[in-house]
Amino acid sequence: MIKTTFGLIGLLILTGCSQLNNFKNPHIRTENAELVRIAKFNEMKESVCELVYVGEIADTARIDTLKTQDYFKFDFKTILKNKRFPIKIYVDVNQRLAYDLEKLSIPPVPILLDSINILFDSIENKKQLELWENRQRNYVEAIPVSIINLGKSTIWLVQQDLKIQMIQEAKDINGNWKPIEFWNYSRCGLSYGNLILRSNEIAIFKILRYSGDFQTEIRLKIKSGKYTYYSDPFNGSVNQSQFEIPKELFNDRELTKVEREKIIETMFLND
Repeated sequence: MIKTTFGLIGLLILTGCSQLNNFKNPHIRTENAELVRIAKFNEMKESVCELVYVGEIADTARIDTLKTQDYFKFDFKTILKNKRFPIKIYVDVNQRLAYDLEKLSIPPVPILLDSINILFDSIENKKQLELWENRQRNYVEAIPVSIINLGKSTIWLVQQDLKIQMIQEAKDINGNWKPIEFWNYSRCGLSYGNLILRSNEIAIFKILRYSGDFQTEIRLKIKSGKYTYYSDPFNGSVNQSQFEIPKELFNDRELTKVEREKIIETMFLND
């Protein structure tokens, strides 16, 4: 298991509004770094955006347990307001974190002995669950992204299952910005709500650091309501095949041009 600690006893973050212009992402120390491999993919991937901290900008912020109840809530009225907020997005390419691709793994389906009387094989189910819980992990390289509320008032950003609607884009061989990730919207209304950030508060996420044979610039694209935010570009590399739109996004269906364009707009946060 990879354990992530922040600083010596927590997360070290620069303080004071006057320092925000020179802000640097806090140092995050990751143990077992030798287990982390470079994230090389030949196809476009679903966005990875894992929340690791949300709270005040202070000298030290402990994260023994990530407490989100004060920062996430559902308020349909605020979602409908669609305000643009003064946020700053910092991407730190100088840190090497870990993301476990096995987080996306689904537990095994329970085995039924009798489908009519709904009797489960408790012994075999326990064995299969233990195998799943002890499965080999698949750690790939990630980097931290900080989102800071630079304003004096509380802001909210639309979130889905504790994730900000965020994808990575890269410049293609012609110098045009193209997505290398897609966003998968949830069909469950309970997945949605607001990330609340008060003045000078910060949210830190982990995103994948891609690697490939094509050197280019990369940036983050964040959607909240009808507004779009971008990070400053940073140098990186991808495989050019990551610009290709996966066929499975269209569920192998015959679509009209309008239907296809609508799916593309949604998955790439253009709608």
